[in-house]
Amino acid sequence: MVIMVSPEIKFVCRDEVSKPLEESINDLRYCALPVTDSSFHPSQITECPRRLIYRVNGDADKMHIGDGLYQSIQDETFKNKWIALLEKVKFVKVLHKNAIASDCNYNLFSKVDAVINIKGDIFAVKAIKTCGLDEMEEIRNKGAMKKHVIEMVLYIWLLEVDGGILIYDSDYEHCMFHIKPYKPIVESVIEKCRKLCDFKLAGQIPNRPYKSKAKECSDCEYRCVCWENKKEGR
Repeated sequence: MVIMVSPEIKFVCRDEVSKPLEESINDLRYCALPVTDSSFHPSQITECPRRLIYRVNGDADKMHIGDGLYQSIQDETFKNKWIALLEKVKFVKVLHKNAIASDCNYNLFSKVDAVINIKGDIFAVKAIKTCGLDEMEEIRNKGAMKKHVIEMVLYIWLLEVDGGILIYDSDYEHCMFHIKPYKPIVESVIEKCRKLCDFKLAGQIPNRPYKSKAKECSDCEYRCVCWENKKEGR
């Protein structure tokens, strides 16, 4: 199930920060990097802990390299389009592109699309490609997706900036959210990362939080290796 975070929640807003930027991009309308397997990525931190450990361990059943390379090129083009658009907005100054957001204490590593200055305040920017107009309409009505909000809150914390701008783009239209710092999310992720690091150092795999027929399992690239190990008590 896709969990949305309503714009009415105090740290997720379509307000005086995001709306003028969104409107400016409308007037102008005429991206993701490969994840390092040895680190926990903010965009994946809400996933099953077993999946995260399998990924950092380099276990089998990953996507084909060719497919991943093609997706990486597509994502990079998408991201660069948004950086170019932001550079054309008069009240925006792009400070950094592909800014590293990391913390070695919790094995977190990623790169955010851009860091920008809006009238003296510093924001991390993440552009996300949506599937189409229906998904965009749901986002406008119900708010940003929970996993994306958590990802942006982490970027704000890791980069020590004032806030974040989350951009959803369907190719035909876009929608922006202003994300503010939110300490409870950061504390929850830190606790999860600590536990994951303990499992990694001990050479152990976390218990399965889902049943084999759960959607999280059916969508997981490590499903086979995970459930094959059930007889071994792992």
